[in-house]
Amino acid sequence: MKKMIDRLRKMKREHQVIFAVVIGFAVISFWRGVWGLLDLYLFF
Repeated sequence: MKKMIDRLRKMKREHQVIFAVVIGFAVISFWRGVWGLLDLYLFF
């Protein structure tokens, strides 16, 4: 984990912003998919 954090700190500022946006989009998409599946199979 420390190695990954060190690699993130060495990235250029622009790349850090792009990386943060991509990770944020992935997290939101994941939870939207989970919520959709719960809505479909659990809550009818």
